[in-house]
Amino acid sequence: MKKILNLKNVLFVLLFVFVIISLASCGGSNSTRRDYDSSPIVNYVVESNGRKVVYNISYDYEGKEIKNTIKDVKNKIVEFGGYISESRDQEYYSMYYYKVPTDKVNELLDFIDSINGFYNKTVNTRDVTSTYSSVNSTLDRLNAKKKIYEDELNNNTSLTADEKLRYLDLIEGVDNQIQDYYSKKDKLEEELDYSTISICYNADRSDEWIKRFGTVMLDLLKYIGVTVAITAPFAVAGVIVFIVIKKKKKKEE
Repeated sequence: MKKILNLKNVLFVLLFVFVIISLASCGGSNSTRRDYDSSPIVNYVVESNGRKVVYNISYDYEGKEIKNTIKDVKNKIVEFGGYISESRDQEYYSMYYYKVPTDKVNELLDFIDSINGFYNKTVNTRDVTSTYSSVNSTLDRLNAKKKIYEDELNNNTSLTADEKLRYLDLIEGVDNQIQDYYSKKDKLEEELDYSTISICYNADRSDEWIKRFGTVMLDLLKYIGVTVAITAPFAVAGVIVFIVIKKKKKKEE
């Protein structure tokens, strides 16, 4: 009867451990994937009709083998003349930022959409037409001002040495402004020519509780084995002592 009760207690403990591990794994899962409508999202990069538009596309991804998916996407982006501008890799999570020629973006989106596991696709646009026009207008004015200063410096023979130095300082100041605005223009053109695609890759850890439970059970078996190994000599010695004492009592009787 005691053996049956002990077996029931062991089974109860094992069941309790299984329930705790299952609940912990469900509550602590890092999976970010939720159920979304699987219908295609029509939000592709469209013709800007002469406007200066910057495109930023973002995705979330969840799958078993994120390294293979990252490799496939990278190879396709390189094939289209793009590159990785920034990346962060961790054990179960990776974040990648890609720069892709804007005229190739739609083809790349078709490729990404064909891979299972991508979701939360978003296309953001930023119209920089007025900013781009303003930068060009400012550059035209600065170049015109610089030319006036240079013409005065080179053609006015009545200028004193101090006046010539003053014109040289004015030209240098205008040159610095021109360089700043050319940098702004270059940055805008880079954003216009190369769209940004950001992808958050998440490893699917939905079955990780099985691994956790297996690890816990293995540790438990190791603990039991070590405990048995340590206590076995004492138990055997106790049994021997018990038998010897019992035999001695029988002889005395």
